[in-house]
Amino acid sequence: MAIKISTTARQWGVGRETIYRRQLAGELSFATVDPPTIEATEMLRAFGKPQPKAKKATVGIEAVALERVDVVCDMLKAEAERLKADLTVIKKQLDVAREEACREQERWRELFLTQQMLIETHDEKSMLLLERVEKAVAQVLLATGPDVMSQSEQLQLERGEVVAQAVFAAQQRVSSQAGQSTRHLNKVK
Repeated sequence: MAIKISTTARQWGVGRETIYRRQLAGELSFATVDPPTIEATEMLRAFGKPQPKAKKATVGIEAVALERVDVVCDMLKAEAERLKADLTVIKKQLDVAREEACREQERWRELFLTQQMLIETHDEKSMLLLERVEKAVAQVLLATGPDVMSQSEQLQLERGEVVAQAVFAAQQRVSSQAGQSTRHLNKVK
């Protein structure tokens, strides 16, 4: 039975060039020249029983390639796991930072509200104090009479300028402190 050279080469595990060289050297004879074929008995005589070495080599190469692919896959899986672990750590750090920022913002808000209440309380106390001082000044004026004080002192007391200036200065100090707290709180927001 005549077999094509390419089929014969695969079955016996030899290269086609080897078959052609042996034919040219006279060690093999082809059954037909166009297309080139050879008898199985001729191949048995020249090469012995078929040994598909090429196929085994191909399987070996495929096994090595698959092993390399498996190694690369394992490396990629390990890298993916490492990246997942890193991402988990980063997410936890971000959550902690958010919680700290919220606590800090709440602390500043409470501080602002406290400062605002202090200012309002101070304003109320200042007004009460001013009323008391005005009443006291009026009582002093009534008790001492207009002759004891100079006219300019009487005018100043009547207008309450001296007391008003002192109260105004105190209010300015408190307002500037509150303004600083407000600006800082706005920066934090």
